[in-house]
Amino acid sequence: YKEKYKQDLKKISDALNERLSKHKEYLFSYNGLSVKLKYQEIMYIEKDEKNLVYHTKKGLFYERCSIAQKAEEMEAFDIIRINSGILVNYEYIFRIMQDEVELLDHTKLPISRARRNYVSDFVRSKAQR
Repeated sequence: YKEKYKQDLKKISDALNERLSKHKEYLFSYNGLSVKLKYQEIMYIEKDEKNLVYHTKKGLFYERCSIAQKAEEMEAFDIIRINSGILVNYEYIFRIMQDEVELLDHTKLPISRARRNYVSDFVRSKAQR
């Protein structure tokens, strides 16, 4: 009984920590302006030459950074890489099709063959929680 109670508490604690982490803010600067975004507001990030373009509920924001560096950092916040130039926030994925990910706002983004299984497995694992 005590062990079951500990397991339940751990599950609840993990779920709360995961939800709270999405309310954290990401701070970056571009052209001398500091921008503060909540991770949960980022729908997707795409590479545009040497910049990253953040597609958010508030509009577009730009940062000079590599997508590889950002992919590692963002995965902790359920923002995952779907191809060599796009990261998508799990919370905004509506469905995964053969060669595209469709977001809740019906934006369709290309998914690479190499990442399709990873993205599908990631979404499935999140949905089971």
